[in-house]
Amino acid sequence: MIVGLYDIDLFHSSKFYPNLELMKVFNYLNKNNHKVIMMKPKENEGRFNKIIYFKDSKTKIPKDLIISGDKKDYYGYGFYQKAYPLSPEIAVVPPSYVPYDPYAYKIKNQDFYSQLKKSSYIRFETKDFSDYSK
Repeated sequence: MIVGLYDIDLFHSSKFYPNLELMKVFNYLNKNNHKVIMMKPKENEGRFNKIIYFKDSKTKIPKDLIISGDKKDYYGYGFYQKAYPLSPEIAVVPPSYVPYDPYAYKIKNQDFYSQLKKSSYIRFETKDFSDYSK
C-alpha cells in the first residue's frame, strides 16, 4: 500500500519543529512494509491508497485542500475544533526524522531542528531499543 503523509503546518504556515505524530505514523507504516511518501502541495492524490493529514497549530486549512474522503484520514489538533489522537499501537512507536530530512530547509529554526535530531536517542535507523529507558 502507498501512503501519503501531508503536514499542513509545514507547507501552509511558519514551521518551527517537525510533527511528532507524523514521524510516529511514518515509522509505524514503514515497519509494516508500506511505502510511505511525504506529500507536497498539489501532488497527484490518485497515486496513493491512503492519505493522512497532520496539523498541530492554528494554521487554517487552505480552501483548495480537500481532507475528507474514503481514503483520507487526519491526526492532530484544530481539525473541526476537535483533537484527533493517534491509535494506541501507533502512539507507542518511536518517531523517525526521515520524512522531514528533504524538507529541513522549510523549518525556520534550523538550530533547534538540528539539536532536536542530534539529541534524539531513538532513530529510525536504530534496530535495537533495549538500551532505551523512559
